[in-house]
Amino acid sequence: MHVHLIDHPLIQHKLTLMREKETGTKDFRELLEEIAMLMTYEITRDFPLKDKAIETPVAKCTGKVLA
Repeated sequence: MHVHLIDHPLIQHKLTLMREKETGTKDFRELLEEIAMLMTYEITRDFPLKDKAIETPVAKCTGKVLA
């Protein structure tokens, strides 16, 4: 099994806020959603990308899309 340690400062901050006994249910759930979103960014950081030729309103260029 692969373990991915996430020690991002924003996640640590939000975890601390969640753990405080004064944190209400609504705030707890909102913090949990925010942490889940941040974790998604961290976990998908190494997804492979491939080049894609596109045309913008200004000019043609090469962008990146998921491989």
